Amino acid sequence: MTVNGREVGFAYNMRAAKMIVDIAPERDLSRLGESLNGSWGNVIENQARFIIAMSTAYCMSSDHRSEEAQPITMDELMDLDQQTFLALVTEAMQAMQAGNETHVRTKPAPRKKAGTQPENQS
Repeated sequence: MTVNGREVGFAYNMRAAKMIVDIAPERDLSRLGESLNGSWGNVIENQARFIIAMSTAYCMSSDHRSEEAQPITMDELMDLDQQTFLALVTEAMQAMQAGNETHVRTKPAPRKKAGTQPENQS
């Protein structure tokens, strides 16, 4: 997402999880939603910390470390209008959900040579 003329990316990895767990009640990541909803005063700070964690994880990931990417800051977030801020929250949440998906790379099964019989698997 472009904010103030620069791209802000998000990633959910162990770096982000370590930062985000400090926002969750009793450091229980499964209760993160409780910190991101509720009284507006607490929500603003917690959502901003969540965005910063996800942005920092993106910038520090091996895929982007060589770039000039810089995580978004609290000052930058506090200068945004509400619509842009909430769009960042949504995008960061989507990145977290995508990061929670399990990805497994496998090698394709070897092809059998033409004319060979399948092995008996009794």
